[in-house]
Amino acid sequence: MIEKIISEEVKALERSEMLEILADSLKKQVPMTVTKKHDKGLTLIGGEIAVCPGCGSNIFIVFNESNNYCSCCGQKLRWEE
Repeated sequence: MIEKIISEEVKALERSEMLEILADSLKKQVPMTVTKKHDKGLTLIGGEIAVCPGCGSNIFIVFNESNNYCSCCGQKLRWEE
């Protein structure tokens, strides 16, 4: 009897954790606008630095090849201003 109750509680906890992970994943699919920084050295070679709005990581952009997602946290990125 106790084993059954514990098993049901574990299943409920697992469902709750899965729903939380799913919600976080869905939030990351909503594009967030990056904040661009200015760096003279990168500007000279055609590059830029931006900051991920999701986790704050630096994102390096060279030769206008920007990423659609942050490589650190998976946040979908919007590059338009």
